[in-house]
Amino acid sequence: MQQDSIVAKLNKKPGFTLVELMLAMAFVGLLMLAITYCIIQVSTTYSRGLTLRQVNDAGRSISDDMKRAIARSPGSASIQVINVGSTGGRLCTGEYTYVWNNPTGLDAFSSNPISVMNRYNTGTASIDAVPIRLARLLDRNGALCVSPIGPITNTTGAVDLLAGSDNVLSADTTSPNSDRPLALRQLTVQHIPGPAGPSAPVTTNRGLSAWRVDFQLGTSESAALNAAGCRPPSDAGANQTYCAINNFSFTATKSMR
Repeated sequence: MQQDSIVAKLNKKPGFTLVELMLAMAFVGLLMLAITYCIIQVSTTYSRGLTLRQVNDAGRSISDDMKRAIARSPGSASIQVINVGSTGGRLCTGEYTYVWNNPTGLDAFSSNPISVMNRYNTGTASIDAVPIRLARLLDRNGALCVSPIGPITNTTGAVDLLAGSDNVLSADTTSPNSDRPLALRQLTVQHIPGPAGPSAPVTTNRGLSAWRVDFQLGTSESAALNAAGCRPPSDAGANQTYCAINNFSFTATKSMR
């Protein structure tokens, strides 16, 4: 009898019960879900950070480029913005003209290029098929700023400041180039008057004229945008990972002599 008891004890092996095994599996499953959620959150934050960085880098690059163009513009030239309907606009500096399409214009171009006035019309298919996001063109005679506004027939010296995978005129290798296409939403320019003179207000100070430029730059995915910016997460089409918009402002001066 004692021998049978010893054998029974030897044959009894320790192990998990079914309940213990189910609890362990549930814990591991919850742990894996938590790890997966953390990875997704980190990845989303990282992607959003890359998008914001691209917008900010592009905004600084555009600001510097426009500031130099205004500073080099002829003294008699007027700095002005011409709105081309609801699809884009042109910034005229007297030497260079900046041409852009906003997200609405880019969408219209993809469906019917002829409906967009800010487009290339050179007779060369590889150029005319390129949507203009933001291009700087040499325009010393201001032909691109004369009413009625027409399409661009001469791309000599054209530089795309928002070079993307869908643009073949990305000659400026210093411009941001990424898989997140950007677009200029709006741009305004305002003359900053100088101090008043002894008899009448003047607009120059020591032969210089100052201009304030404000613009809004961001991603061009129309479905993720609304009138004020990116759609909130609860809206259909919202894309918080790859949607970013920022406002930029700078002051430029030029010689009036």
